[in-house]
Amino acid sequence: MFFSKSTLLGFLFVILTLGLLATPIRAAGAPSLAFLGVHFQNDNEGLEPTSDAERARLKRTGEEFTRLLTASGRYKIVPTTPEVEAKIASGQPVGECGGCEIDFGRALGADLVAWIRVQKVSNLILNMNVYIADVKSGRTVLTKSVDLRGNTDESWSRSLRYLVKNSAHYVIYKAAGGEEEEHEDEHRKFAAQSWELEKLTLGLEFYGGLGDAQLGLTLDPNVTQQYAGINLRSDFENHFHVIVGDAFGLTEESEDALLRLSAGYEFE
Repeated sequence: MFFSKSTLLGFLFVILTLGLLATPIRAAGAPSLAFLGVHFQNDNEGLEPTSDAERARLKRTGEEFTRLLTASGRYKIVPTTPEVEAKIASGQPVGECGGCEIDFGRALGADLVAWIRVQKVSNLILNMNVYIADVKSGRTVLTKSVDLRGNTDESWSRSLRYLVKNSAHYVIYKAAGGEEEEHEDEHRKFAAQSWELEKLTLGLEFYGGLGDAQLGLTLDPNVTQQYAGINLRSDFENHFHVIVGDAFGLTEESEDALLRLSAGYEFE
């Protein structure tokens, strides 16, 4: 599909504007959430003490969790205070303290509280669990767990991203009136019907040919078409995505400008 340069520049302006506005779009009306930390249960602490690398992973996991929730636009993160952090460090484990997590949430003025527990049986057997509780009702509204494939930075990060991605739909389902005993297949059915925008991503792309049948592999600008473009990708909660982008020719053989549109679906 070909357009004049002025038309394509207009499209480029729109794409850049949307990309710059691609901040969490539901944060204004989102519930506030206090994150109470990542807690480590090392079942073999005596034989295999917690390492510095694991302590670093605990810290990074907490930072990535709050970053992912903020980026989703679903929650407004409420910072914890030194007083609450001191009580968490000196008290019983969060989630096993007779409701202390709800008290912490009230003290912080949050609608929800969340915490993560990582259990290590060995370097090959670990699991990560995320919990979210409603401060007003005192009930746990989300419990989600995943097994880790190895005790590495990548396995921890990958597992956390999986938990965040696959837990958000369930929280929405519960908020929309789902019962506490609803099953996984029902919340997946709800998510599959949702066209809510999950995120916007602005990207830069370079692409083109690598030669022709006569000259073979070459980047000769008199032979190949090369383009540079800006893309805006929209990801929806039902796993569909749409990409719209502008592209401008970099060589004599290239078209002056192109408008590209594509759509796709991500299978789990």
